[in-house]
Amino acid sequence: MDAVKFLEEDHLATQTAMEQIALSQPTHRKELFKALRRGVEVHDTVEKNILYPWMLSNPKTAALAHWNVQSHLLVDKAMDRLEALPVEDKGWTVAFNELRVHLLKHAQNEDVSVFKKITELSTGEERNTIGHKMTTERERLLKSY
Repeated sequence: MDAVKFLEEDHLATQTAMEQIALSQPTHRKELFKALRRGVEVHDTVEKNILYPWMLSNPKTAALAHWNVQSHLLVDKAMDRLEALPVEDKGWTVAFNELRVHLLKHAQNEDVSVFKKITELSTGEERNTIGHKMTTERERLLKSY
């Protein structure tokens, strides 16, 4: 699978999961959030282990990889804050919306800037090779959860 297509599908799944959480009752939020976090952690690890090393090897995409690493830190902090709150807490929704902003900003930056640059600077074969490695890494990570 093409690496860009792989990541776009992950972004769509994350957006869908966030919508489900936003519309859910507090009794279901903890379970839905746990699934969201697992999905985001797997996605982030795949990016860190496969995509970013490849991007860092090219001076034209290296700066984009550095920005994304910083973006992951913001998402991780927002996830930790949310996880620490009981779902019934009034601050939970505020913390969830903060997380949502960070995740959407990260996905939008990748969708608009990073994926365009990757597509411009790589061949379909290269993207398929990276996509295959990402798929294999995701499968490996999901087995460890």
